[in-house]
Amino acid sequence: MPAGTFILGKHRSGTTWLGNLLCQHPDIYGVQNPQEHGIWESAYFSGLCRQIRRDPRTPEGFRRWTEVVSQTNYIRFSLFPVEKLAGIGPDTCSELFRKIMDYCANAAGARVWIEKTPAHTLLAKRIAREYPDARFLSIRRNFDGWLRSSIRFSEQRRHQRATPCLMRLFLTARVVASRIRYEKALRCLRGSYKERLLEVNYADLIRDREQTLRRICDFLGLANFAKEPGDVYTPNSSFKPGDERHSSLSEGQLVFGRAVYGFLQLLPRWLIEAPSALRNAMRRPKLPSWTWADASRHEHT
Repeated sequence: MPAGTFILGKHRSGTTWLGNLLCQHPDIYGVQNPQEHGIWESAYFSGLCRQIRRDPRTPEGFRRWTEVVSQTNYIRFSLFPVEKLAGIGPDTCSELFRKIMDYCANAAGARVWIEKTPAHTLLAKRIAREYPDARFLSIRRNFDGWLRSSIRFSEQRRHQRATPCLMRLFLTARVVASRIRYEKALRCLRGSYKERLLEVNYADLIRDREQTLRRICDFLGLANFAKEPGDVYTPNSSFKPGDERHSSLSEGQLVFGRAVYGFLQLLPRWLIEAPSALRNAMRRPKLPSWTWADASRHEHT
C-alpha cells in the first residue's frame, strides 16, 4: 500500500515549490495542474469535509460526498476516474480520501503520495490520528521574507497596488496572528508525533537543494533523486521579476510585525484560535472558486 505524506506550512512559505520538486521523484505522486503552478490543493479536510456536513459512512451521506467530490478540480486533475467514486464507499472521510490517493499512486507506479493544502496544518494532529502511517513535511520561511510576500499577496488579491498605512498595519497584525496559529499547530504535532514530522527550512532549500531533498528522501524511505530536480513550473510568487521586494514593507512596518509576532507567541493557543473557531461555528465554509471544475455552480455555496 502506498504511504501518505502531507506537506504543511503557512501560505507563502514554499509549500508549492517543495511539492513540485518532490513530484519529480519517480516514486512520488501528487495531484498537479500544469496550467496553475503544478501541485494542486485538495482543501479536503479543511473545506470539503466540512461543507458536506453529512456522515459518508451512511448511504445518504456517501451520496452527498460523491456528488461534491466529483465536482472538484482535485479529482479532475488526479488519475482517479470520476465514475469510480460511487464504488469506494460508504466509509469515513479519511478512508475515502486514502482510497483515492492510493489508487492514483498505484496507477502512477509510485510508492508515496503527497498532498499539499496549507490549511491542513491546523488539522495536522487530527490527520495524524486518522492516518497512523502518514508522514508530515513542514516548511518554514524566515519571518521578514514571509511577511513581505504575504502582504504583497493580500494586496494583489484585493487588486491594490499598496494599502494605506493604517490598513496595512491591521493587515500585518492579521496575517501574523494567522502564522502564530500555524506554528502552534505544528508545535502540537511535533509534541505528539515527532518521529513522523520532518521540518524543512525554506532558506536551506535555496542554499542546498540537493542535500535538503536527500534528507526528505531518507525520511520517506526512498532512494535519492537520480538528478537534482529543476523548477518545472512558473514560481507561485507574490513578486514578479523586477519587483523591489524590500520596498513592499517599510522598516517600521517590519518592526511592527515582529513586535506583534513576539507578543502573540506569549498567548495560549486556545485564545489565538478563538476568533476563527467562532467564525467557523457561525457560518458554513466557502471554498475558493478554484476548488470546483465548474466554479459558476458554486458561487453562493
